[in-house]
Amino acid sequence: MLKVLELFDCPHTDTLFQQATITPHLQCLNVRSSISTLSALSRTGIATVGKLEITLYGYEHLSPQEFADTLNHFYNHVRSRKSGLCIYAHAFALDTHEICWPYLQSLFIKTPVPFTTILRLIPCMPSLHYLSLAELEFDHDAVTLLTSQETNIGPELPTPISQTIRTLCFTGCMFGTTEMMFSVAKYVVLRCPLLEKISAYDKLLPLVCRLFDHELKPQGHFTHVKVC
Repeated sequence: MLKVLELFDCPHTDTLFQQATITPHLQCLNVRSSISTLSALSRTGIATVGKLEITLYGYEHLSPQEFADTLNHFYNHVRSRKSGLCIYAHAFALDTHEICWPYLQSLFIKTPVPFTTILRLIPCMPSLHYLSLAELEFDHDAVTLLTSQETNIGPELPTPISQTIRTLCFTGCMFGTTEMMFSVAKYVVLRCPLLEKISAYDKLLPLVCRLFDHELKPQGHFTHVKVC
């Protein structure tokens, strides 16, 4: 009986899945393809997966509802012990009111996404412990939010946006300045009280190190966090 299923850029998925016998309980499911492949796979009756890894490629013209429904199937209805999602290319027309990913633990976003979308998305992932962001976009609301945050850090931290995120990664900066990305890092770090590790690209790293060494740790915050 099939226990491990790996699909890489698989064409004609509907026909394939109609002919194949896929057990509802898999040890490992690894999909690197488009959202349409994932949509077809969601109709095969998979119920539990030990390790679930999905990497999405391609700009497909799906409605936010279709995108949400497909991923909700795998990160809400399919139970998994370990799960990750990597999005390489998507327009990110997300309706976060429709997103529900309680089993998602690791999220890698390699395509431009508005910072305000990230803030709305985080509460939809109550098990998330690893978040990696590449390119962020900043609309008026994001700029207002980031520029209005307190300059000085006091003994009390702001209300958390996540009680589960342990690792944060910032891997690039194209649409905003390094100073704006530093504002993002500061905003998110202060609201992830269980953070254990943060990594940043070369120009951002010195600013993040200064944040921890000169602002956070003297106040007794995040003294155990590894910065790299």
